[in-house]
Amino acid sequence: RRALYAVYQNAGLRPTDLSRPGICWPQMRDAVRALRQVIEKTGYTGEVKGNVQAALENRFLPLCQGGVGRIFAAGESFPSMADLLGRPTILELDTLNLGQQNLLILFLLTAIRQHLERAGPFKGLKLMIVLEESHNLIGTGEAQGRISTEEADPRSHAAHFLTKCLYVLN
Repeated sequence: RRALYAVYQNAGLRPTDLSRPGICWPQMRDAVRALRQVIEKTGYTGEVKGNVQAALENRFLPLCQGGVGRIFAAGESFPSMADLLGRPTILELDTLNLGQQNLLILFLLTAIRQHLERAGPFKGLKLMIVLEESHNLIGTGEAQGRISTEEADPRSHAAHFLTKCLYVLN
């Protein structure tokens, strides 16, 4: 959490700021850099420090590499959310593993929700989202409802967020 706030603060942003054109958002590599600094400042030593560093290496560094690394290295969305939502659009995520797909869907749903909230009220059908193989995102009943601030579980967070979006945007 400290690293996340530091990343936003260094970029002159607050974590609650909404996406809008012209903002240069922090990138995943900025988060990794901040996490390394936080780890060094904690004073952890030995096995605890090794475990925390291993978590960084296994959870965050892969988000800076390959196809997903290119996605998270973008300073701005292109095409814009207005372009994506302005016509029928298919986003193919097959090159990402399931955890990366869930994380990206979580981010996309967040951006879509922010875009729709800024657009204001509307009548009729404005948008339809089809999540193919959504059981991989939402899961079974046992996976839902167990959101933890202690564990990185993009599937549970995305499922919770999707349910919340459906309720709010209804």
